[in-house]
Amino acid sequence: MNKLNYRSDQKDIINYESGTMALPAVPGAGKTFILTHLAGKLILEGNTESGKILILSYMTSSCSNIKSRIIKFLEEKGINSTKDFEVMTIHSLAMKIIKEKPDVLNLSDEFKMIDSVLQASFIKQAIIDFRKRYTKEFDSFIDPNKKKNIKGAYDSIEDNLTRCMTSFIGEMKCKGISVDMLKDITKDIDYTDMMKLACDIYESYDLNLRKQGLVDYNDLLFMAYKLLKEDEDLRDKFQNRYAYIFEDECQDSNEIQGKILEILAQKHGNLVRVGDLNQSITGTFTSSDPRFFREFCKSADRIQKMFTAGRSSKEVIDLANYLVNWVREDHPVSSCRNALENQIVLTVPEGENPQNPINPKYGIASYIENSWEDSIRRFIQMVTLYKEKYPQKTIAALIPTGYMIGQIGERLQKMNIEYDELSDVSNEKLVTTKTLGKILDYISSPYDNEKFQIVLKDILINEQYDDSYKLYDFIKKCRLEDLLYPNEDLCIPDEIVELSVYKDFVSSLDLVRKFLEFPQLAIDRLILYIGEKLKFSREEKAMMEKIASDIRFLLISNPKWTLKDIAKELEESKNNKFNYFAKFVYELKGYEPTPGKITLSTLHKSKGLEWDCVFILGLTNLHFPVELTDKFMGECAYLKKEYSNPLALLRASLKKLLNEEDIKNPTIKAREETISERARLLYVAITRAKENLILIGHKENQELPSIYIKELKKFIESEKNRYVGC
Repeated sequence: MNKLNYRSDQKDIINYESGTMALPAVPGAGKTFILTHLAGKLILEGNTESGKILILSYMTSSCSNIKSRIIKFLEEKGINSTKDFEVMTIHSLAMKIIKEKPDVLNLSDEFKMIDSVLQASFIKQAIIDFRKRYTKEFDSFIDPNKKKNIKGAYDSIEDNLTRCMTSFIGEMKCKGISVDMLKDITKDIDYTDMMKLACDIYESYDLNLRKQGLVDYNDLLFMAYKLLKEDEDLRDKFQNRYAYIFEDECQDSNEIQGKILEILAQKHGNLVRVGDLNQSITGTFTSSDPRFFREFCKSADRIQKMFTAGRSSKEVIDLANYLVNWVREDHPVSSCRNALENQIVLTVPEGENPQNPINPKYGIASYIENSWEDSIRRFIQMVTLYKEKYPQKTIAALIPTGYMIGQIGERLQKMNIEYDELSDVSNEKLVTTKTLGKILDYISSPYDNEKFQIVLKDILINEQYDDSYKLYDFIKKCRLEDLLYPNEDLCIPDEIVELSVYKDFVSSLDLVRKFLEFPQLAIDRLILYIGEKLKFSREEKAMMEKIASDIRFLLISNPKWTLKDIAKELEESKNNKFNYFAKFVYELKGYEPTPGKITLSTLHKSKGLEWDCVFILGLTNLHFPVELTDKFMGECAYLKKEYSNPLALLRASLKKLLNEEDIKNPTIKAREETISERARLLYVAITRAKENLILIGHKENQELPSIYIKELKKFIESEKNRYVGC
């Protein structure tokens, strides 16, 4: 029926009609392509008469991509309809289920989701309250040698515990462990046990949620599961609604997510799950676990492996396969040798498409620098040359942390080199908060000439007129009162009136007056008013609305805050508490690399993307540990050795209390899991490259080049030496 030429490993998949099917796929195998075509084919053949196709994906942006691809496929066949399929995230599905009967869960119709800033605020305050109530017990967790700087110790531990408790509470909710259940199983434990602290924090956090009518994302999943399990009518409704269920990125699933899908698929029995166990990179800080996809692969009616990939050149594929083999056979920690599945990536057979990119020269290189600063210099030197030589190629630098991204971004800015930033606090996402911060800062000091000019230059007068400097020289000599509220005596020289920028200046004055005259008693409404008057994009308007909502909450706990205080919060750098929402807003747009423009991204954010040329920086034993004696970022230096990884300790304690497992050394087990996940993260990063790949490690202070780059460097050098034409 379909005249498209599918690859040999895709033909059996496209002929699927019913049952459970597991699709383990390697990077670049075309899983989105085959999923969307399979959905389109089932619709064309009339298989959706008994119900729709539900497609679940991990990211909102990937949902948009999948939906648009299915629409395009159907339109090419003459069908202009979306009634036969739905594409959403698992949390959107959970919300849809809960909205049917919120009253059963004691929720109002207007229940709201808590955001990550308020969530962290609730948890951190609960930790501080615990410390103050049980100071002696709390201090027993601290390394005695670090108590000289007790404030620094408290700050570091509280931040570490906030991240830890956020993850742990989420995991308990996904397991269906309520506050009362945790209190019951910890009733015989004293307050020198960190599990008691977890119980206290959980209770305080849960109470705050209920007081404000809020739910979190883990609540959504468990509540949806509870409704489906206990309400037969609702269960029947959703089982009848969906005849087929497809799940993408299944390696990132958690237990509760899998249970929801199993219930929904019970009636028709049609469940297709796609994933790559070697791209499971979130388990150390979320409740996701690749074992759920591994188990599904064993139990499914059929398994169709997609191990052929056309994204990368043979050289890149060979390096990725070498990493898999080295980890499985030679990793110095034997318990980590199963970190990567034995999924060897195959190049596309001759005659099938898309064919792998071909390089005229060996396109992979590796460097070990004497410092992080030298790594940055190496990167900028090489990327500048690459941009000049290949202006139409896409380029990315994949970097371990947002802080390191910021350092490189500042350097690129100084050199006027264009770049995009893929991180939760990228420059693009900071624009809205900084814009609002500058305006509020000016409104708090309306006759400050310098702040007035900042608002004009950076926000209101966008065009870079050649004669703007003459206007600003004139403004410096004026009293702002006279410009904003002129009387008959004010005389503006003809040479200023005749400037090309003058018309924009007059419009800007009118807008500033409106901002100043808006009642400042309602700051949240002032923010929305500013958003209305400025020509913002959809994403910026969404940011404004969320900031206004956050301000309402923050002013309750900070009633003495002035406009100046709020402006300071907004203008502060990348740790800004308002910027968390931007990652969701800008995710809706998705991301498409621009040729000639460098993408700066964390390795985690790069998953699902690809570039012609990829640089991987920061390959040190801190960011990519291999030995159990390496330094691990998740551990808190201010805590005693046995408490250094609180999340690992709590996970192990919970398993023991539930009689599931007795883990003798939770910290070592957590290190093994981190080593394994970082191996997969490096694999993900390598497989983002299509043609060229440059690995850069360095040594600095206690950091040393990761063993990975040393081993990969040996392979790269041997390949380069025998590469024909190099």
